[in-house]
Amino acid sequence: MKVSETEEGASLYEPYERTADGGFIIKRTDEFVIDVVPMIYNWRLHVATPEAYGAFYEKGYCFFGLGLDVLVKAVTAAEEWAKGDPFVTDPPGFDKRAY
Repeated sequence: MKVSETEEGASLYEPYERTADGGFIIKRTDEFVIDVVPMIYNWRLHVATPEAYGAFYEKGYCFFGLGLDVLVKAVTAAEEWAKGDPFVTDPPGFDKRAY
């Protein structure tokens, strides 16, 4: 988590690092990177090794819809998933496994 400065100099709380495609990196460790990114019709949750992140994902899960409620559901699932080993488990509450 980080705090950044706005143009006016006031602090703005930013809990997650933004991705170039409009998503969020939820957890980055030495073993994995978990992100949530918008797709055409849904939010997608990914996991990758740090070395492959951005080019290759080990797993991907769809959370149907693009509303704020769906984003909150996907982020909450990602935070819970990051507590275990995402390479051998599935996140809670997903709608479809993409790959």
